[in-house]
Formats: sequence, structure tokens, C-alpha cells
Amino acid sequence: MISLDFNKKVFRTAILFALFVSAGFLLFPDEADATAADGTWVVTDGFDIFESSSLTWDADGPAVCTATLTDVDAFTATCSSGSVASDTTYRVQVILKNETGSNNMSSNNGIVHRNVVWAGGDGATITNSTDCAFNDFGTDDGTITCAVSLGDDDTGGTNNDVIVTASGSGNNKMVIVGGGTEGIAYLIKTGTAVDDVTSYFIEKITSEISSKIDITGPAAAATLTQNDFEFWYDNDAADPVEVIGTPDLAENTVLNAIPVHNEAPTSTVEIRVRMNMTVGDANISADAATLKLQYATSTISSLACSSETTSNFKDVEANASTAAWKFTGSTTVADGDVITPSITGSDTGKYARTNTQGNPAANQNDDIEFDWHVQKDINANGATYCFRAVKSTGDLDAYNSDSYPRITTAPGSENILRHGNFFDQAEEKGFYWAN
Repeated sequence: MISLDFNKKVFRTAILFALFVSAGFLLFPDEADATAADGTWVVTDGFDIFESSSLTWDADGPAVCTATLTDVDAFTATCSSGSVASDTTYRVQVILKNETGSNNMSSNNGIVHRNVVWAGGDGATITNSTDCAFNDFGTDDGTITCAVSLGDDDTGGTNNDVIVTASGSGNNKMVIVGGGTEGIAYLIKTGTAVDDVTSYFIEKITSEISSKIDITGPAAAATLTQNDFEFWYDNDAADPVEVIGTPDLAENTVLNAIPVHNEAPTSTVEIRVRMNMTVGDANISADAATLKLQYATSTISSLACSSETTSNFKDVEANASTAAWKFTGSTTVADGDVITPSITGSDTGKYARTNTQGNPAANQNDDIEFDWHVQKDINANGATYCFRAVKSTGDLDAYNSDSYPRITTAPGSENILRHGNFFDQAEEKGFYWAN
């Protein structure tokens, strides 16, 4: 027979047990030191971007971008290594950690990389839905398959969020034990219009948001703007010494046939057309652009060169050509030789007698001067010509309206009437000999 004292002890024990359970104080042996799962992005150099089409972790280094994230969304981490370029495939990889002492993080929800501007609207693509991978540092994962897509996870109206998920049945999930880490990587090909971006991560297990990440787009390309010009007589040296005209024609002054003391060129006279262009937006490395000289025959001599139709311009040709303007046949000065700039404000310069001129290196806002050594054809008399530089790939980035060297050549006998008046584009120009 059970004693009353024993029953009282059992009753008291039951009551205490119930109180501990209801208060949440009861700890079972396998969770005695554990707390709830707690994701964190605080891992040294836990974010990287590699120029690579491989999903192998850390392959094809060094990274073009590396950052250490925090869990404070007001904080911004800046990539320390470099920038992303357009139309290029990258592997983005990040490490997610479960705080030490936490219960396991276990889910197939994965992560989202939000506000990846270069992943939306500019043609960026995720080529395959399987272009992602998990790096199971702790070998804790079940059998899972990775999937990646572009979407609008934050319902911001643009598909610039990269969504990475895992799929598996039963207990086959992405698992991060307390104190453990998991690497997540995906491939993305940027579009044609990459900009700077501030993005962030959110893991979809405990909803931890990372600090913002500043990722820079490609450095601005240097621009070239045609600026000033000046005409010189050739002297078979890298640096001419006599400006055309009596008195000397000033910079940015057109070379007209009248008055005659302007000394408009004839077919026997070689001239140096010096022209500079301003470097804009960024420094320019040597030979970043290939420059050439073009001319257009003005259809109306009073028309500004800036109004000439682009299709009217033709390349200045080699000396053997019968084109209206051609390069010198002289080889005294080596093509591409360095010159001493003569135009006000020019910083560096280059001599040119062919249309394959790489630019010299220059800093942003510097002026690069080219010395084009040319002569007119014997038949190019009494006509007005406009000159401009172009890149081998097309026009310069800009042309100042008064930046076009302009020449009206001396008239030939076919242009001059008996009394000395001459015509250019059916316009009467005046008395050539009398002036």
C-alpha cells in the first residue's frame, strides 16, 4: 500500500514539472546550450565577385570585388578590389553563417540578392536556372538541387533581384549547424549598360538582412572633343617654325584664298594642319583610339563646317592618290614622332602622315595635339574644304562648332576670269591678284 507521504511527493513533483515546462525553463540534453537559429552575414571577406563562368568556389581569382558584410542595413560595405564590366559573366558568391550556439538553420528557402541594378533592364541574364551552387562547408546539407532566377522579390516593380533556392524532399535541405557556414554562388552575365549599384542580401530562413554593398560599374571611357587648330608651313622637321600667312594667321582662323597674302596652298606647297582634341571623363591610355584625318568639299563656301553632312567627309589618302587632299610623300620625319605642341593649352602631341594614328597617353582634361602633314592635289583649285579628325570606329565624341580647320585653296587658271575675279562653288570671291 502506497503511503500518503509518497503520494504528496509525487503530486509536488508533477506540479513543479508542469510549471517549468510552461515557463520554458525545461532543457533537454541535446539542446542544453542551444538558442534559436540566428543567421549572420558577418564573415571576413564573405562576399566576392569573380569574372568567371565556373561555379567552382574561389576559382579564376583574384576576385574583382571583395567585401566584408555586416548585419546592419544602415552600414555600407564597399568592394575593395575593382569594378564590374558590361557584357561579362561573373560568379557572385557569399557566405552565410549560423551564430555559434544556435540551433540548426534548415530550409530550402535560400537567399535573395536584392537591387542588383546591373541584373535588370539592361539585358543582364541568368543563362540557366541551375547556374548556382552551395558550398557545404560543414557537410551538413541533405541532397539538394540549386536553382537561380531573376525576379521581383521585394515587389519593387523591377526584376532586379537574384533569387537562389534549394530543392529537396523530406529532410534534404540546406543545413547550417550552430557556428557553421554555407557558401552560396550564382552566375550572371551583365548587360550592355552597367551602372554603379548598392545592393544587399536577405536570407529567407531567419530573414537576416545584410549591410548594403557598393559595387562599381565600369570606369567611364575617355572622350575626345575636337577643339582648336592652326596652319603651319612644312619645314621637314618634327616641329614647324613658320605659321602660314602674312601676318601669321591666328589660332582657329580659317585659311582663305583672299586676301592673297594669306598664302592659300597650291599643289606644290606642303602644309601642317595642327589640331587638338580635349580628353574628357577619364584618363586615356596610349593607343586607346586610332585617329585619322578627313576632309569634305564644302558645297556652299559660306556654310559652317559644323553643318556639313557627315557622309560628305572622306579620308585623306596616301600621297600617290589623286584625291583632293593627301598626305605628304616626305619621310624626313618619322610617322608618329612626338612633337612640341604649339596650340595654346595643348599638353602633348604627335606628328602624322598616315591615317593610322594611335593617341598618346593623356590625363582627363588634357589636350592632345596632332600635326597632320598634308598637301592638296594639283586639280583641287579654288575650292573650300573642311577638315576633321575621326576615330577608326566612327566620329569623335564631340566637335566644337569652331574647331574645324577650313581652307580655301588658291584658284587655278580655270577659276580666274580675265580681270582677275575668281569663283568658288559658283560664288564670286573677289579679285585674287588685286588682293
